Amino acid sequence: MKSFQRIGLRLALALTTTLLGCGTTHHVHHGHTAQFLPETIDSGSPAVCRVVLAQDDPFVASKVTHAGAAPPIGGGSGLVGLGVDVLFSAAYHAADVEAHEVANNDRKDKAAQMSALLAGHGLGASFRTDLQASISNVLSSSSWLHSLRQEMTSQARRVTVTEVNQHPVVQIRFIYHLSYDASALVMQAHLLYFHQGQTNAAYARYYTYFSEPVGSERDAAAVAKWVSSDHELLHRRMNEGMSEVIALLDRDFLNPDPTRPTTPPVTLACYDPLAPGRVQWEGHILREGHPRILFQEKTGNLFSVVPDPIQQRLQ
Repeated sequence: MKSFQRIGLRLALALTTTLLGCGTTHHVHHGHTAQFLPETIDSGSPAVCRVVLAQDDPFVASKVTHAGAAPPIGGGSGLVGLGVDVLFSAAYHAADVEAHEVANNDRKDKAAQMSALLAGHGLGASFRTDLQASISNVLSSSSWLHSLRQEMTSQARRVTVTEVNQHPVVQIRFIYHLSYDASALVMQAHLLYFHQGQTNAAYARYYTYFSEPVGSERDAAAVAKWVSSDHELLHRRMNEGMSEVIALLDRDFLNPDPTRPTTPPVTLACYDPLAPGRVQWEGHILREGHPRILFQEKTGNLFSVVPDPIQQRLQ
């Protein structure tokens, strides 16, 4: 029996890198969130608006993959006999899990080494100050949301029952990082809006900015380019990302168009630094006539992207 187990394990190790698909966990959310805002607006009591920014410097994201399912028992392994098949299936899955853990740890260590090169090169306190001022300005322009007060914090925490029993709560969490290969800057805000007295968010959105690639450089060479020339490129893209994410927040949440979307859905081809090559998304274009497009994916989440110059829209 032990010999069969060793055979199954060796076969599993050989097959893990060639046959199994890898489920990838991105730092950008594409899943379904909620209905369009005009259906959930409650312009009653003023809300507390909390902005969370728990970092001073960008970091390099680390790709995480997960093990796939074990082959089905009863012929999935190609071996004869149920007992052997059970052993093969268990060994196959165990080896797959181990292989993913090793790869994830290797990528995490590599990302940490590149992130260390970015320490002290962000905008630091000035970015936090500018972000707070920009959020205050856009909040004051909202057509429906009245702010009781605005909070800026570096401590990420859950919205509590006590809070929502007292007043509506808007929480916006910002995060920014370089892509897995450090080729692009990604900035994202995650919004949660709670009605007073309700413990489930009435509205949730992700607003995401993808910068253009830094160039042909990747990994450590890309990091070096980001921080060269006194970090000018990195700081410029960080400021652009902040402006674009706030523009998405304003169009979708603070000053929504009650009739949106009115444009027909399109398929947009664009650059996604967290996916291999170009991607195609279905949804609605919210802003054109600008170097960057504001796009709402059919799931509801919004993106600021540079469109494919050759094939911007596909019918």
